[in-house]
Amino acid sequence: MGTVTEISLVWNKLTTGVIGRRPLVLVGDCWKPVVDAWQQHLVVSDADTNFLDFADTAASASDIIIERSKGVVI
Repeated sequence: MGTVTEISLVWNKLTTGVIGRRPLVLVGDCWKPVVDAWQQHLVVSDADTNFLDFADTAASASDIIIERSKGVVI
């Protein structure tokens, strides 16, 4: 549950603009079905899920982070 809470907190800050756009990558094959269930049973829109990226491996997650971080200023 801790991971879901942490993801939700960062995701909420991204969708509300509290923090600037940056990569939020969910690693592992379990996350896509979880997010699909959230969309089906909660108020999660396609626009909300556009803030998420999914990766099967740590290597692919790092590739996504590097690519999506271009131009991000922290």
